[in-house]
Amino acid sequence: MSTKSSGFGARRQLNFIELPFAGKTFYTDVKSSSLKAKIIHRIQSLGGQVETFLSKDISLFITDRDDKHGSGSPEETSGKRKSFVNTNVPLSRGKKLLNDEYTL
Repeated sequence: MSTKSSGFGARRQLNFIELPFAGKTFYTDVKSSSLKAKIIHRIQSLGGQVETFLSKDISLFITDRDDKHGSGSPEETSGKRKSFVNTNVPLSRGKKLLNDEYTL
């Protein structure tokens, strides 16, 4: 914090605060409109931007909904590779090689 004096005897303080969310873009998926308004206000006061449509430009996604497919944490998914190929359809040689790699 520094003070700057003008020639007229007035003094003012200049506060340069680093905003932690500067350059971040948020999307909020919150059911409660009052809670959503509070979250948006807080994000903007910390320098972040809030988008109303979900797009590839979103840096962070905020939701209050449960994850129905598990948390997706690395601890849960490590070592569990799934086959991405339907086994009822005859496979080409290349797809079979890829499938074998993921089912080891």
